[in-house]
This record gives sequence, structure tokens and C-alpha cells, in this order.
Amino acid sequence: MTEDAFERFRRLRPASPLALLQELHARGVCLTPYPGGTVHYTAPPDALTPTLLAAMRAHKQALHDLVELFEERAAIAEYCGGLSRVEAETLVWEAMQQQEKVCR
Repeated sequence: MTEDAFERFRRLRPASPLALLQELHARGVCLTPYPGGTVHYTAPPDALTPTLLAAMRAHKQALHDLVELFEERAAIAEYCGGLSRVEAETLVWEAMQQQEKVCR
């Protein structure tokens, strides 16, 4: 019952594409950008609710761009910065979250 109320609340407030990407990541959803703005995903069973799927469709291009940006920045931090992949991804998540706070 609580999740239904939470999902209804989320539908009423606009979520940023980055917040959506963070929610998907927290649920174990892996996104892969493909040419033409397409995003493929793999997800654990029951990870995606109808509301999340609708949000993914609504923000498809923005998610594609964010995932490409995330992968590019993580690769640079990993290979040029000498970080492990986990350290690089953590650094990129923090930078992207900070950037969104500044832009609000």
C-alpha cells in the first residue's frame, strides 16, 4: 500500500532524468545506449514498475545522453586518472549529482 502511494506521488512531481537514472541504478537496472537514441536495459525481476517504464519512455533521449556521458566520464577517470572502475563510477556519480544541484 505504501509503495502505491509513493508511486502516485512520484507521478505527480516531475523527476529529472538524472534522478530517474539514479532510481534505476538503485534498483539494479543496467542501461546501455545504442545508436539513434535507443536505450536497452536489463533489470532484475520486479525492478521496473509501470510508472518507471513510462518515465523511461518519456525521458528516453535524456537517459541515452546521460548514460553515454556517464560511460565516457567513467572511462576517462579510469584510464587517464588511474582509478579502478568502481572508483571512477563513484566519482562520476558524485560529479553528476553535484552538477544537478548547481543547475537547479
